[in-house]
This record gives sequence, C-alpha cells and structure tokens, in this order.
Amino acid sequence: MGVVSLQTILLVSIVLFGSLANSFPLSTNGKCASHMETMLVEGLSHKPLPELIEYSISSLGFNCVRLMWSTYMFTRNVYGSLTIERSFESLNLKEGRDGIAKNNPSLLKLTVVEAYEKVVDELGAKGIMVVPDNHRDFDPKEWLEGLAIVAKRFQHKPQVVAMSMRNELRGPHQTQQEWFQNVHEGAKRIHTVNPNSFLPKTPEANLDNKLVYEGHWYSFTGGKREEWQDVQPGRRGVIKGDNQFLSCFLAYVAERDLDWAMWALQGSYYRRNDSPDFEEYYGVLGKTWNQTRNPKFEERYRLIQQKLQAVGNGLPGTVSTDCSSKQSIWKVISSSKLQLATMDEQGKSLCLENNSNSSTILIKECLCPTDDEKC
Repeated sequence: MGVVSLQTILLVSIVLFGSLANSFPLSTNGKCASHMETMLVEGLSHKPLPELIEYSISSLGFNCVRLMWSTYMFTRNVYGSLTIERSFESLNLKEGRDGIAKNNPSLLKLTVVEAYEKVVDELGAKGIMVVPDNHRDFDPKEWLEGLAIVAKRFQHKPQVVAMSMRNELRGPHQTQQEWFQNVHEGAKRIHTVNPNSFLPKTPEANLDNKLVYEGHWYSFTGGKREEWQDVQPGRRGVIKGDNQFLSCFLAYVAERDLDWAMWALQGSYYRRNDSPDFEEYYGVLGKTWNQTRNPKFEERYRLIQQKLQAVGNGLPGTVSTDCSSKQSIWKVISSSKLQLATMDEQGKSLCLENNSNSSTILIKECLCPTDDEKC
C-alpha cells in the first residue's frame, strides 16, 4: 500500500532508479520502486544493500536516485510502527521475506520509515545523491503535511539534494487546475523547512533561484502515437519505436546538456498486480538483479555519461566522466560556427581538428578564434 522507489534522475526525465550538467551533473538511474505495497526498496531480497548500490547503480555510471515514498508512510501512525517483517508477512510474501533475512537481516526489525532512511544513508555513504519523490494516493491536505515531514526529516542529510513533489498527476484531486492550486503551497512548505533543497518549477514561485524543470516522456507525450507505440527507451532492443526514440533522445540530451533519469532500475517487484516476484520488463536490470537486461542498451546510454576532454595541444582528446573540468566544456566559436572549442589550463582556446594523415581527431590551438580580419 505504500510507495518507495529507487529511481534515477533526468531533469528532463524518462522516469528512473530510481536523473546538472557542467556545474552539477546528475545522471540518475530510473526508479527502483519502494512505493509499492511492501514500502521497501525493491531488490533487497536479492542482494545486500551496499552491493545493490555499488554494483547496480555506481558501477553503471549513475550518481543520483529518485527514491519514491508514499505520503501515508510518514503521516499515519500505523505505518510509523509497521516493521518490514510484518509488512511482508501481512502480504504473505514468504520468499521475499526469506530473501531479506538472508541478504539484509538487519532491515527486518526496522519500521518502513526507518528502512527508507537506512537506504538514504547508505546511498549517501556511497556518494549517490537522492531525490525523494512522492507517489501514490493524493489527498492535498495530507500531501502537504507529508512534504513538510519528509523535508524536515532529511534536511541535514547532504546527499538529499532535491525533492520531487509529485511523480505524476493521476487520479482524484490531480487535475491541472487543482495541481496549480496546491503545488505552490507545497514548494513553500519544503522551502520553509529546508531552504537548501532544489524543487520542481512552480507557476508563481522562484524560491531563491533553486527551481528545476522535470519532465517525463512517453509514447503519448508528443508526435504521432502510432510511430512511438510502447516507447520506453530501447531497454529491450526489440521494439522499433523504442530504438527510434532512444536514438533521438540520446542525441537531444547530449546536444542540450540535460540531466536525465530513466524508469526503472528494478528487475522485479516483491509484489505487483497481486503477483509475487513480478518481473519489470522495462527495468535496467534483469529479473535476478545480477546483470543488465540488455547490454547493448547499457553501451548506448553510457555515451552520454561521458564528455570529451582535452589533455594537451596537438594530442587526441580523451573520454572522461569529469564534467567539472574546464577542459571538458565545449562551445562553438567564431562567426562561422565551424569551430568547436575548449580552454587549456592557461586559458587558450583549443579546437577539434582532423588529422589529415589518419582518422584521428586532434585537439590543437584554434586558428582565428576571434574573427580577425587577417583570417
């Protein structure tokens, strides 16, 4: 009945394990659900929590997780005392409970809220940023109460860099008009408690210039539906629309230098649609959580987790994950718009240049970067 989900972040987002480019690069991996009935992050019956984070998030190049939560986990006393063990027993999930006892025995006696915080802490210990993401049933009054509680509970945890106020608008009280009436108040509640947290963009608020846009893209988001039928970005590699969408999306993200996330990380759920061990076919991981579902998909998204970096005048560039270096920041220069340049450590412009003797692209001092008349 609850919602807690690990989700990776794209601040123009296909939902993620669950994601700011030059200054604060986020690369979130879709969501790993913890908002489902058990109210525990998925996968903990398969792997110990530190291993799950290290080998299923960090090693795949992701640095941020959208961690989903259900409002009433934090607002209703009954869930404040509900342990993970009792949650699984009440749902008759013996196999899932036994898996947790084997891989994460210390979680069984924790309450669902304590277990959520345990995951947040372990993510922080591994250097992974966290964006709590509200999900499931929506009552405006209780939702506002929940936002304030969660913002206060995690205000002193530096790994919690932002709060996503609502995953998507679905169900009662979530029309566009009603949302606009409530979202501004929700942002103010969070900002009052935690003025350091980033927030989704709201219609009439700036809140110290710390708002960000978050969008979720699906087959029905735009264009002709029949051309993008069943689009989730090429995770399985077997649907033509998926692969077309992924190619366009990756190019767009790279061109715009956007932060991104994908839905979802999890290979399976403890329980979904009344079925235990329910497989998530759009998960980055396979059902056993031991490997990626589609290695070719991993190869493709890794291309936009890296940037070309200059290492010296006259040398080939290297591919790096260091997005903060000045040598990894490129821009078009000169009126011709034909030169792509970065700066060396001395502040000189370096441009990409084709080596006429081979297919190698070199990085050399730019010729005529300022449109001098002599050029």
